Amino acid sequence: MVCILRTQTRLCKEYLLEGVPTQDMLVMKERELKVDNGTNATDISCSRRLDCFQTLRKIAHMLESLPKVNGQSILEIVLTQLVTGGQIVLKCHNEVIAKRFLLALSSLLPLGCVRMLYAEEYRHVFVSNLFGCPHETVLSPDAVDIVVLSLDISFDRIHSRQPTIEEREACSLSSGSCISPPLSTSSKDDNVDESLAKQLIEILSPRKSLDFEDYAFTLIAYPECTAPRYGTPAIVNRYKQLILDDDLTCRVLASVIGNTREQWLNKAKLVYQLGRQKEKIDLKKVLQIMRCAEQDGTVLLFFQAGLSDTYKQQIMDVIKKGVA
Repeated sequence: MVCILRTQTRLCKEYLLEGVPTQDMLVMKERELKVDNGTNATDISCSRRLDCFQTLRKIAHMLESLPKVNGQSILEIVLTQLVTGGQIVLKCHNEVIAKRFLLALSSLLPLGCVRMLYAEEYRHVFVSNLFGCPHETVLSPDAVDIVVLSLDISFDRIHSRQPTIEEREACSLSSGSCISPPLSTSSKDDNVDESLAKQLIEILSPRKSLDFEDYAFTLIAYPECTAPRYGTPAIVNRYKQLILDDDLTCRVLASVIGNTREQWLNKAKLVYQLGRQKEKIDLKKVLQIMRCAEQDGTVLLFFQAGLSDTYKQQIMDVIKKGVA
């Protein structure tokens, strides 16, 4: 009898040590229920794995090295678009690479804020805020204020890589033609034929899977005013500082980004609660108390999408009981 009581006590302690479920856990549970009910949902919980943060660091350094636009780095443009709820479109023929890019960016958002999709036909921001598609996909004319990036294989990678005899034979069998003389790195051979480049891409893929180092980003479109006119959100500066800090290990980076994300999600909780009170509350004063500037308000409004339906319903029930 004593052993049974001790066992139940230990189980109770273990349950308490697990703590209250986070908003990400509640959102994933709700999405699982939607899948069970026949609704399509994408499992993005793997965005919290360490390899996603390694990819995120690679992407950040590549974007930061691109030429600035109106005094703002491409990385800042992408991060600002991400945390304010705008759409980021990546045009890339390699679906696996595209999904890795989108998944890495999603690690900076609460799971409830992520709507990730790769498709051949364009989808608007209310369907997918992280959207990947092939290069030939035509974007809708009314798709404004979006960031569009192109990810192509780097021609430096093609020039520096001499295809082997086996690879030439594979290309000859697959395309019905042969690649005669090897590519040279001389200046007279700089103009590589596009069809030849595509053949080389197909050759390289089976032997060694291409990584982000083999690709190059190009900024195609961006909003005229990506960041609010009064400044860049504080979370963007924080994320940029963390991601570009090579002294942080991936495990530490994942932990600090997770803490930053949760901190801003808690602020979004407070704004959600106060914004639904019967009495009118000056949210500007609330932002000042939370040490948030005006440009951070857009982030907090978007992060409210990361709150679970269960939490929102509990808040509304409490408010209704208080009114009654």
